[in-house]
Amino acid sequence: MNNVEVDLILNKFLMEHGIHLEQFGSAEYGLSKSNALDFIKLVRINNRCVLGIEVWNLIQNKYVIYSLGGWYCKSTNIINCYDDAMEFIMTEHFESNALVTIQFD
Repeated sequence: MNNVEVDLILNKFLMEHGIHLEQFGSAEYGLSKSNALDFIKLVRINNRCVLGIEVWNLIQNKYVIYSLGGWYCKSTNIINCYDDAMEFIMTEHFESNALVTIQFD
């Protein structure tokens, strides 16, 4: 599968399972915790790397970035980044209505 096909698969997942955050000043799609775990797995099986994660909290009907709730990959090893991203999502204590955005390469 070529890069364009992989991009289409990843973007389709985001559009089907994410919430578009454009009304909150972002062109990204926010994912629930369970959808984020599935998306990270999808990124990995397509030989892409998770680069960073931002947490978005819902405050007074508006999603805002939680500045202390982010993660970025500190390794150049794709498997280390995958493992660290999965651990962050599984162990971070998110608000129940929080979303995450995921940067990938």
